[in-house]
Amino acid sequence: MKLRIKFSKTGTMKFISHLDLMRYVQKALRRAEIPVAYSQGFSPHQLLSFAAPLGLGDTSEGDYLDLTVHSMGEPEEFLEKINREMNEEIRLLSVSVQEDKTKPSMALVAAADYCVNLREGHGIAIESFPEFMGQKEIVVRKKSKRTEQEVDIRPMIYSWGMDADGFRRQQEEAEEPLCPVQKVYEEGLTPICYLRLSCGSSSNVKPDLVMEAFCKWLGTEYEPLAFQIHRLETYADLSGGEGKKKFVPLKDQCVP
Repeated sequence: MKLRIKFSKTGTMKFISHLDLMRYVQKALRRAEIPVAYSQGFSPHQLLSFAAPLGLGDTSEGDYLDLTVHSMGEPEEFLEKINREMNEEIRLLSVSVQEDKTKPSMALVAAADYCVNLREGHGIAIESFPEFMGQKEIVVRKKSKRTEQEVDIRPMIYSWGMDADGFRRQQEEAEEPLCPVQKVYEEGLTPICYLRLSCGSSSNVKPDLVMEAFCKWLGTEYEPLAFQIHRLETYADLSGGEGKKKFVPLKDQCVP
């Protein structure tokens, strides 16, 4: 039985790396005595994978993992059983059963919603953000493990807003799924903008890169610690690469 589980990661758990998070979940599943399916071979491992790794220091209420189990029972009891073994700053929020032919969530990820928050004591001319986003091109130097090249990230910013209502209005006009309402997890944070960005293996734009480009455009020094990134939701694209993109939250069972 293939399951897709939505979870949140907040508070001090934002300092846990992706690899440590994987180990943490594996141990929690064993403590909860979940009948997890294992791979075959010389070194069996739990059939567990994550959709899109979260940056160290970022928080989320819209991350996903895929898990294969031999049985589940009632969804609410299943989630409660695992959550009892988890830190309160990592919560499993929902679970859906996927068809056997469903692709792994990591192969489906196409976009994600973020709220960019500014920490107290840091000033930035955020009122200039609409002018920045009004540019036809936003060219940045994007680094990978092997190369560094100039990339126009403007087409990879699908929608944006200075507040949640404005962000959702853009999505209504584009007939796209609406961004969830942000929950406030930390004091001393001021939401400054919302972004729906390309996410996945083919093209990936992090909110940090957008804010770095914004600071450079302003002519001010980019301070990574001034911003707190919070992921709101993660999406698949059902358009098949033809025509207008059709985003669907990964939790939906209709994802092929």
